[in-house]
Amino acid sequence: MHEGHRNRLRERLLSEKERDTLNEHEILELLLFYIIPRKNTNPIAHALLKAFGSLANVFDAEVDKLMQVEGIGRSAATFINMIPAFFREYAKSKNNIVNAILTSENVGEYVKALFYGRIYEVFYLISLDSSNRVINTDIICHGSIDSVEINLRNIINTVLRTNASSVILAHNHPGGSPMPSQSDKEITKTIQHALSYINIKLLDHIVVSGEEYISMAFDLHII
Repeated sequence: MHEGHRNRLRERLLSEKERDTLNEHEILELLLFYIIPRKNTNPIAHALLKAFGSLANVFDAEVDKLMQVEGIGRSAATFINMIPAFFREYAKSKNNIVNAILTSENVGEYVKALFYGRIYEVFYLISLDSSNRVINTDIICHGSIDSVEINLRNIINTVLRTNASSVILAHNHPGGSPMPSQSDKEITKTIQHALSYINIKLLDHIVVSGEEYISMAFDLHII
């Protein structure tokens, strides 16, 4: 009985017309088929959604909290917890991040892909060559839900290591507004000043929140 149900869901997933009609619990149930192959995953999918409220919240949940749901062991919890990272790498690859040439038109999509599925603040330094081609994208620091601590020495060392001609800064405001705070503006000026001593130009600092972003250079003219 379960196998027939699973096959019907798989066929709906493979159908262009029916794929978008799948509900959140059916999508989660499909995923759980492959993680928990010998159980009826329908009640587990419903239990996860009841516990966390939405599919996105299930994927963002911590491993220990996922394991509190009946039917979810450590292996299943770990796999579910890794899904945002999978999506983030997919988005980065799809947006041709490797060796991309950044322009004012494409920089937003490039940067948004870096933060896909992140629920905590992360601060990135994107190193560019003289043609604005991406040399490397480095995480400078991880922060709490509402703050990051910026290490200027780490930034300078990263720029020197990558032999960058210019850089773009980016960080996220999970669950909030992309509007830069006063602290964001102040640290931007501090980093810009520090980089000027080694003749590196700060092109932009972009703040991302979900699908929205604000450029300090193009939207606010701070840089």
